[in-house]
Amino acid sequence: MAICFLGTMFFLLLETLLVQESAFASGEADCVNYAVAFGTPLTQRFDSVYLDDVVIGRVDRQESVPDGRAEVFVCIDRAYKKYMEQGTVAYLADNKINIYNVWASGEPLAAQARIEGFSSKFALYLHELKSLAGLFLRFLH
Repeated sequence: MAICFLGTMFFLLLETLLVQESAFASGEADCVNYAVAFGTPLTQRFDSVYLDDVVIGRVDRQESVPDGRAEVFVCIDRAYKKYMEQGTVAYLADNKINIYNVWASGEPLAAQARIEGFSSKFALYLHELKSLAGLFLRFLH
């Protein structure tokens, strides 16, 4: 009986350690890292990254670059990684960092990639207009 009790305690302890270790190990792998490069300094700190009104990631850190730009390092939840593709940008609106696809490319964005950030929706729309005009001009040639 004592041996059975000790055996059960040993397996419970072992299982507890394995579950805690796997939970700890998966914490880092639950999201994918990207850098967002803004052409202007940021006046506020951000915690989350949004796609429309849904939180899809977190801000790990925010840095000012000496030439007046800012870089924000984000981690996007793996469940939303499919929205990160070539043509993805970020913009600031409603005191949030928002992810936006200028065009759907179907080409996944590699982890650790740098995406362009815009300080407003207006700046984003200007970028989108320039991108679409460039595509149109290439189509004509």
